Amino acid sequence: MMQFIYLAMTVMFSLSEQTFPLPSDVRKSAGFSLNSPLIHHMRGEHSKVSIYGYINASTAKELERIIGSDPRVNEILIDTPGGEIASSIKIANLLKKHNLTLTVDGRCLSSCANFLFMAAPKKRVLKNSLIGIHEFSFPLETGRGTRWVTGNEAQKELGSVSNQGSLSENNALRKTIEQFYVENNVNQSLFRAFNTYISNRKKSFLNEDIKSENSTKTCPSFDFWILHKKQLEEIGATGIEEFWYPKNSDEMKLAAIDNGFKNSDSLYIGNASGLSKVCTSDERTPLRRLRDFILGGSR
Repeated sequence: MMQFIYLAMTVMFSLSEQTFPLPSDVRKSAGFSLNSPLIHHMRGEHSKVSIYGYINASTAKELERIIGSDPRVNEILIDTPGGEIASSIKIANLLKKHNLTLTVDGRCLSSCANFLFMAAPKKRVLKNSLIGIHEFSFPLETGRGTRWVTGNEAQKELGSVSNQGSLSENNALRKTIEQFYVENNVNQSLFRAFNTYISNRKKSFLNEDIKSENSTKTCPSFDFWILHKKQLEEIGATGIEEFWYPKNSDEMKLAAIDNGFKNSDSLYIGNASGLSKVCTSDERTPLRRLRDFILGGSR
């Protein structure tokens, strides 16, 4: 019980080199179910900060406080599935402003890959660590609650929102994203390629709620696209000093399981051309096509 309480708190005191927990150490104790970030700060000649878990406003605020109180911080170690876009961009700007090294010890997925990894002046990716991108999700308020819109349809759907406050908020967020990419010389080609894959998958099943559809041989369900060093450099990542990447499918499976995935089937490894060749046909069963035709959903 005491161990759980300790892990559920941000560590505010100094830690020695021997007791400083890497994100992978924290993961072994805390598991993958925690939503609140766990932050550890080690003071020293070369101070470090370890961040584990979902990125939110408190993550950015605490990291900014630590850097402000300890100018010797020169490295951020991270294991995260991603998190809030605005908070991730704020952390990315801190990495760039203070010339910090980003060391990935586990997962750097979603907004971590899109923003933190792209902005950090120096990067290290340790063994069994994965850098993964996927499509952006934007909240769309409906009469029945919040629905997350994705893919190339997001702009169109958000444009039809009657709630002007929600529309303005989403438009402002999209502008912030675009500004970040311009300022950091990020080529969005791979992000767009994954968005196109999501759009094609929706069309194949004639369903906007694509997460509810199972994976098929010709239209597999990928949660993330795991990028290798060359791909990251092609979209603008610089300063990669160390980079681990699975050499074969067995290493990929081990890395996937180590990072909380049931297996590696939901992770895409390959190029944009290969991704564009899946989900190009109608994946609906004959009975479902008939039902959609009767309901007016035939294409």
